[in-house]
Amino acid sequence: MNFVALDCETHLIQPGLQAPPIVCGSYWGSPTSARPATGGLLTRREFIDSVRSKLQGDLVIAGANIAFDFGCVVAAEPDLLPLVFAKYERGEVWDVSIAMMLHLIAEGCVHEGELWDPRSPGKKLIDPSKGTITSRVSLAVCVDLCLGRADAKENDEWRLRYAELEALPFHQWPAVARDYPVDDARNTYEVAVWQAQHCRNTVNLPAQCAAAWAAHLSAMWGIRTDASRVEAMQAALEAKRAEDVAFAKSKGFMREDGSKNMAVIHEAVTKAYNGNPQRTEKGAVSTAREVLEESGDEALERFSEVSKTEKLLKTYLPFVQSGVEVPINVRPNILLATGRASYDGLIQLLPRKGPTRECFVPRPGHVWCSVDYSAIELSTLAQVCLWTVGHSRLAEAINDGKDAHTVLVSTMTSRPYEELLPLVKLPGEVKDLRQAGKAANFGFPGGMGAAKFVIAKRKEGLRVCRVMGKEAQPCGTEMVTSWKDRETSPVCRQCVEAAEELRRFYLGTWTEMRGYFAYVTNHLETSAEVTQFLSGRVRGGCRFTQMCNTLFQGLAADGAKKALWDITRECYLDTASPLFGSRVMIFAHDELILEMPEERAHEAALRQVEVMVAAMKEYVPDVRVSAEPALMRRWFKDAAPVYVEGRLVPWEPQQS
Repeated sequence: MNFVALDCETHLIQPGLQAPPIVCGSYWGSPTSARPATGGLLTRREFIDSVRSKLQGDLVIAGANIAFDFGCVVAAEPDLLPLVFAKYERGEVWDVSIAMMLHLIAEGCVHEGELWDPRSPGKKLIDPSKGTITSRVSLAVCVDLCLGRADAKENDEWRLRYAELEALPFHQWPAVARDYPVDDARNTYEVAVWQAQHCRNTVNLPAQCAAAWAAHLSAMWGIRTDASRVEAMQAALEAKRAEDVAFAKSKGFMREDGSKNMAVIHEAVTKAYNGNPQRTEKGAVSTAREVLEESGDEALERFSEVSKTEKLLKTYLPFVQSGVEVPINVRPNILLATGRASYDGLIQLLPRKGPTRECFVPRPGHVWCSVDYSAIELSTLAQVCLWTVGHSRLAEAINDGKDAHTVLVSTMTSRPYEELLPLVKLPGEVKDLRQAGKAANFGFPGGMGAAKFVIAKRKEGLRVCRVMGKEAQPCGTEMVTSWKDRETSPVCRQCVEAAEELRRFYLGTWTEMRGYFAYVTNHLETSAEVTQFLSGRVRGGCRFTQMCNTLFQGLAADGAKKALWDITRECYLDTASPLFGSRVMIFAHDELILEMPEERAHEAALRQVEVMVAAMKEYVPDVRVSAEPALMRRWFKDAAPVYVEGRLVPWEPQQS
């Protein structure tokens, strides 16, 4: 494989400007393996011309976060956009940071967002250019891991100052300013050559690089917020803070001057944890928000809202305010251990309820379209069971068009599915049991135990004993801190017993799941590595629950990234598509939100569904995949399809 590494230096990234003007560029590479690699520094014009030439050739273009460089190039000369897409489609783009991340995933060095050094078991990965623990794979990290050098950024003193040199010829630049871009290109080239020979998981690299490019284009476009909604959000949060503080004072958790009464809080936490509270490193009773939320004490859980509301005011409010004047450019992280993508910062952590999401609005003349796959991880779980176990009652139910949650209720009640279906939306036992069934269908496939299930659902506001009809005495009357000889955060005994019963019903309904869990158990006896179906991506260092989850979660992630690519390509290149001119705003696991011109939103929305379903079906060939579009004028999490005279129109919340 013959590489050429490209890198550009630009003006600083600014709010609303994710593709700043290019100042200069650099390259390093060789057209054939027989010739030594060479490179050099290029003016802005020379660099863009060089990129054009390389896009038209067959050399593999390497870079660290190369999507950023391509973004700057196409911002300068938009006619290069089709060539960039074509280069990705041919698999001739090699992002060394993504390649390294894929390798770390295969080596089992990525756990819950933390990176571990494959050379030193038990040691977190350090970025040598900063000397700090990192959760991102930079070029400096790649050079350290691949080439054994910690000097990748030794000449970086001008890294953020190249705009100052823009008007000067190269011979008037300081020597280190001339050296740094070439160093970056040469280091990238040498890393790519090493990775091609030694890194694992590169079979999945083209797909991940393509998804990274699509996500970067979305980030370049950015998201806007509405000033009046932001003001309403601030007023609502300040009112909520006043309510929270008043409650805290009524329980003695806060004094009249607003300070916390730690003695009262410690006493309440100690009591909630049956005299054995969680403690800080210094030995004090922990009052962290997670501790309060998992205490099982309703007063402490409500008290945790004080810090949550404060965070919304101090952190989320400024974030939302920043989108009033210029677009918010969120930074995607295209690859997690599960294969999913995420975003840096707050955009993926916005509260589901409350006014925060509704601050985000489309540009004038546009609407947003949300298309969410219908329970896609049930479909991918069923597909994985067909491949691993050989049968799946869940697949049969989905393919028959049945609601899997109501099917589970049918098992719990021994009542026919057709009899229950009209009752699931009416207040009463059947609706409650369906809620429990939904929790089970999404909670138990990953091997979650009853106690953790109860805690997870309690955080979502679900009391398992209540929805299961097992609340003989008020939920939380009897709390336990161990279950099946394992310590746990305080949980309601009734809830855990109900969860155990719910799990038995779950396994009795989807009989393939015992076989699936056995498949994972047997696999773990010989290897902690698992290979993702179809994409071939390997994940190492798996425990039981991780291996259970990653097979079907990763399959859904791969299909969703293919959908992201297909949608983005039509938005930018296919002038015959109703999607042309639309832009991806948010890529959230199984949901894609697009901003589209309102006059053709109906046609564009239907096309979005069509493309997303077709892309996912490439990864889920034997199980039904479905999705529905919802138009909206603000970001509503509850938005649903609304048709008027056969055409899709924006959903609006009902006025109470």
